Amino acid sequence: MKPVLSIEFCVSCGYGKRAVDLMETFVRLYKNDVSSFNLIPSSGGVFEIKFEDMLIFSKIAEDRFPITEELLLFLDAEIRNRNEK
Repeated sequence: MKPVLSIEFCVSCGYGKRAVDLMETFVRLYKNDVSSFNLIPSSGGVFEIKFEDMLIFSKIAEDRFPITEELLLFLDAEIRNRNEK
């Protein structure tokens, strides 16, 4: 079964465009490897990225936004590992 990739983002903080832009990159690169791409509107300064149930980035925990390349490196490795099983 293919994994799910989600971005939860704070609407009132204005993080929507950033979430959409990042998700467009994920869809373009992983459309054949991921079953569902979810954008989850939220509040409280949240900008979190989950791969299945695994939290792979939290703006609150890191006190910054993610660098796209760091996410892609992680996702490439994670998807490659799943495909090898």
